[in-house]
Amino acid sequence: MSPKLDAQKRCLMILRKSCNHYHCKARCLKKKNGIGLCSPSPVKNSYECLCVYDC
Repeated sequence: MSPKLDAQKRCLMILRKSCNHYHCKARCLKKKNGIGLCSPSPVKNSYECLCVYDC
């Protein structure tokens, strides 16, 4: 028998179209109590700040 987990759904939100890792993490933590990540954007050689948080 496997243990029951009460997992929460994860949501994504783009905070900025450019990304500074330190500021992205801080902004996401403050806004959504989440984890800020710099992710490649569709624009070549550019990154955007993504915030991953519990919905």
